[in-house]
Amino acid sequence: MKNGVLRGVGLLILAAWLIASPARAAGWTDLTEEHWAYETMARAEALGVLGGLPDGTMAPEGTLSWGEYLTMLARTFYPEQYGSGERLPGTHWAFPAYEAALSAGVLCGGDFVTVNGATLGEPVTRRDAVTLALRVLEGEPLPAAEPAVADFQQLPASYQAFVARSYVLGLMTGYPDGTFRGSAVLSRAQGATLLLRTLDLSSGAVLEQETAEKDLAPAQTQTDSAQAHPVELRTLGENGAKRERLFGSAEKRRFTDQAEARTNMTEVTVPVWRLNESTGEKTAGEVTFMIHKALAADMTEIFTEIFNDPEQFPVKDIGGFRWTDGAKGEHNCGTAIDINWNENYQVYPNGTVGAGAYWRPGKDPWSIPAEGSVVRSFKAHGYSWGGDAWPTNKDYMHFSYMGV
Repeated sequence: MKNGVLRGVGLLILAAWLIASPARAAGWTDLTEEHWAYETMARAEALGVLGGLPDGTMAPEGTLSWGEYLTMLARTFYPEQYGSGERLPGTHWAFPAYEAALSAGVLCGGDFVTVNGATLGEPVTRRDAVTLALRVLEGEPLPAAEPAVADFQQLPASYQAFVARSYVLGLMTGYPDGTFRGSAVLSRAQGATLLLRTLDLSSGAVLEQETAEKDLAPAQTQTDSAQAHPVELRTLGENGAKRERLFGSAEKRRFTDQAEARTNMTEVTVPVWRLNESTGEKTAGEVTFMIHKALAADMTEIFTEIFNDPEQFPVKDIGGFRWTDGAKGEHNCGTAIDINWNENYQVYPNGTVGAGAYWRPGKDPWSIPAEGSVVRSFKAHGYSWGGDAWPTNKDYMHFSYMGV
């Protein structure tokens, strides 16, 4: 694969890589010299492999889509295949980049990498991104020693050799808590960094240790202590670390009023499978809902894991933040969501139904199985499931960060 793909790397691109200057990045309103990826994104922009958005921003923390990533790879490593492609009517704007990846052998029919011509607008995950980068460099890597990665065995087997090789090269490594988080999505800044590291290695350069150790993870902020307390934040139920993450204080448990709550909410859009009940066909889609801003990244990661799982659990509806005066639950805090509410009912010990109609896992495709990908992914991120969180009441639609 390496000899086949890298012959397509243009000499002008390689020459420009050696001299590219970050000066042009000054024109982007949201990318300053203080940003961790300032120089990298400026070089990518100068090389012409990553551009800004129409509103004058570079959106370094925006989610990188499959279309954007495949276009970046095509422009950099196999421009001839990319230039000969043609966008067909009704296809995604990045369809020529998708076809170029197939032509170059970076993608193949029946691939385990989860992208096709209809999903180019979906976010690209860390494990998929590093797989394609390594195919550009080396093709299919041989099995390597398992790296010291806390969640390595949680990776699907098809990705493990790629991730292990990535650690050897320093191409993409892990987070401070020792995890790789293969199903997490990339930001535009992270994608640009990965691409330029790939280009650096393809030209025979050796990554400097300082650069190699930057893990393509966003810098920790004061408003999100997920990296500071990785264990506590993924432990089921309420604790001080979670309260600090949500409310800025380990002593605070709820928002004072609706106005305070709303200032801490954000809208998040996640990938889901849609089910046509008449045909049984599943198609990729999206759902948008309101959630506490500190948990937005969790939601993206969790639903991406569910979307990528072979179960392909279908989602009809998601309910997040909603304010009810006097309510003690977590929807007031934006820290709970309900999934497919009608088919995953809330029921009291005496049989009285509080919401929804029934729960029939294995019979109704919308009902959430206790051992399925939805429950498994949410619990792995520290969210309790109402199906088994309490000894009496059952709320099968409900997932909550504080266990209420």
